[in-house]
Amino acid sequence: MNLGPGKVLGLDLSPIVGWAFGRPGDVPRWGAVVLPKERGYGAVCAALEDWLDEFIEVEGPDMISFEAPLAPDQQGSRESCVYNYGLPFAAQGCSHRASLPIVSHSLDTLRGAVIGRTRLTDAEKRIRPQLTVKTAIVAPWVLSMGWDIGDPNARDAAVVWSYETGIRHAAFGKRRAA
Repeated sequence: MNLGPGKVLGLDLSPIVGWAFGRPGDVPRWGAVVLPKERGYGAVCAALEDWLDEFIEVEGPDMISFEAPLAPDQQGSRESCVYNYGLPFAAQGCSHRASLPIVSHSLDTLRGAVIGRTRLTDAEKRIRPQLTVKTAIVAPWVLSMGWDIGDPNARDAAVVWSYETGIRHAAFGKRRAA
């Protein structure tokens, strides 16, 4: 039974690339790839391209999806902005060479549709100021799916993969992975 687009590679693009991969209805495989940030932007870009080209060749995804970067004025630093815009650009080059479709979705679209929440409440922020969206919203959702994903970047990639393969929060017509 074909439930969607075939084999999907979901990416969280940063100097630690989170990835989740599989077919709709399956439990995805996931992981994280540490890029050589200490060697500079060019080395990070080249390492991403090398890893992604090899992944495409070996695993044969039918499409790639990633979380779109925040607007430049919402980036934490110049370095974050360079990575958050440069790495998707490099991934698009890899997908182009492989003739693979690649799409991006906003953070709010991904988390809202899959998890049902995108932000911490004011009460959560007051009670536990150290909480982040990744620890308070994404990590519990991943566990609720039965997936033991330790790396936060891989968790974010699992949200991307889930969105692309049709898993939705109840408000959006939830379908859970098998």
